[in-house]
Amino acid sequence: MASALAIRRVAKDLQELRRNPDIGSCEPVDGDLTKLVAHFPGPKNSPYEEGTFTLDIRIPAGYPLDPPQIKFMHFVYHPNVASQSGEICVDILKPGNWSPTQSLRSIILSVSSLLADPNPDSPLEWPIAEQFKSDLPGYLQSAKEYTRIDVDGDKSYNAGIICSKFVAMGFAPDLVAAALKDVHYTGEVEQHDEIFQRLIAAAGTFDS
Repeated sequence: MASALAIRRVAKDLQELRRNPDIGSCEPVDGDLTKLVAHFPGPKNSPYEEGTFTLDIRIPAGYPLDPPQIKFMHFVYHPNVASQSGEICVDILKPGNWSPTQSLRSIILSVSSLLADPNPDSPLEWPIAEQFKSDLPGYLQSAKEYTRIDVDGDKSYNAGIICSKFVAMGFAPDLVAAALKDVHYTGEVEQHDEIFQRLIAAAGTFDS
């Protein structure tokens, strides 16, 4: 159970974010200030700039002395984001780097900065990190394929939602990205079987 100090600090952090809506938004789940959901736009001039990203934030009893637990609530094609759990490897949350002066605002900004500037030398996804190092154009294209939004604004989708399901089935993130690109994925359910068949064929090729 969060302390009174933690609750007061979270309320203050939320007020700070509401005064700076361009950074993103963050609201409690069912009024519980220890369970938050944050949304923020993808960083400009990056393969993620057309997306909106969602974080699950859990506030510990010792906040702000102890850092919150944060993960993405959907798949993100990135070296420093775990494909299945959404765990994020971001410096300010690491032991020894956290400071009570940090806030929800600074955390969201740090995660956004990490999207724009990956650290392939401290990866949670080695295949994506290796692609970043050896084939930067391919990485940028794959990351963009995962982050889509309908330009007319009436219907949007994040390709990562379906990608996360295929990754959870054991397919490598880079193979899933390639399959989406090959079928020109537009979010249609009818395309899922074709993606699956391509992944099976690709996996068989690599196994042989």
